[in-house]
Amino acid sequence: MQKWIIFVVFFLFSISPILISQDNIKEADRLLNSGDYIKSEAMYRSLSVSDPYNGYVWSNYAFSLYKQQRYSEAVEIYK
Repeated sequence: MQKWIIFVVFFLFSISPILISQDNIKEADRLLNSGDYIKSEAMYRSLSVSDPYNGYVWSNYAFSLYKQQRYSEAVEIYK
């Protein structure tokens, strides 16, 4: 029984960052879709650090920069 409890606790701690990240992505998406490009950029930048292999985050990070007419920075992120 004790091993089962340890497994459940470990599992919950291991998936919690994923769940938190999904909520943050939804919030960043909401900001982007509402036209708040400065705040969405900040959120996507933060998400790109915590999840550096998420292409969706990087693409929307670059798009937020593009919409602010910060083209050279957007190009570097798109690369």
